Amino acid sequence: MLEIDKDKFIYIIPLKNNELIGTMQSKLIEVGFLKNQIVNEDPRKFGQVGDYVAQVWMPDEPTELIIGRINKVQAMSPQRLGDGEMNLIQQDNLLTIELFDKQIG
Repeated sequence: MLEIDKDKFIYIIPLKNNELIGTMQSKLIEVGFLKNQIVNEDPRKFGQVGDYVAQVWMPDEPTELIIGRINKVQAMSPQRLGDGEMNLIQQDNLLTIELFDKQIG
């Protein structure tokens, strides 16, 4: 099982599947994250090295939740006029869990 640093946050990235945020939060709590560690995706809040990320996979038909630890955060300049600066986050994948219980039969 995943050993969780309780002093770090986990950022949820639903990849345009906002209806799954509640399910994602429940699964994270099941594997040991505390509710106050979970942060919904927000372009103004960025994780730091050592924090966690959780994203659904595959984006079009998500079935899994991938949990990773941030190992690098790099500022990126805007690619188009009017875009804001963004952070590129690299992560080490730590755990993959099923979003939904598999049906038997």
